[in-house]
Amino acid sequence: MTSNSGDMFYVTNTSSNIQLSNVALKPAANTYLLLVSGNDGAKGWGTAGSNGGKCTFTASSQTLDGNIEVDGISTLDLSIKDGSAFTGSINADGTTASSLKVTLDSASTWSLTADSYVTEFNGSMSNVQLNGHTLFVNGTPAN
Repeated sequence: MTSNSGDMFYVTNTSSNIQLSNVALKPAANTYLLLVSGNDGAKGWGTAGSNGGKCTFTASSQTLDGNIEVDGISTLDLSIKDGSAFTGSINADGTTASSLKVTLDSASTWSLTADSYVTEFNGSMSNVQLNGHTLFVNGTPAN
């Protein structure tokens, strides 16, 4: 999959279930791998302030490279499993999502490219490569 412009995946004013396995992804430059966010409502996509997205995202035997952003009225349940590798940050700007759960199985890795902020983390920190950054879970640095 190739994105020529805009975010690779954008979820707004809806619920979604994205499942990837062995998919080659090529995001456009300077965009998000995944953006889950409300919008200004100008295009009829709900009412601003209450039109966030709800996303369940499962990566199985998948390489993910890019950043993820989830705004304060949106949710993400991210599962990285079956030997997947994620290189990127989540909410590097410190945004606190309504709910942002990351589950990382023992066969998969997450390599941080910036500080990342989630509300729940399930997995072993030994599978998280911090690279000098910090993973915050509910505002507290994960050990």
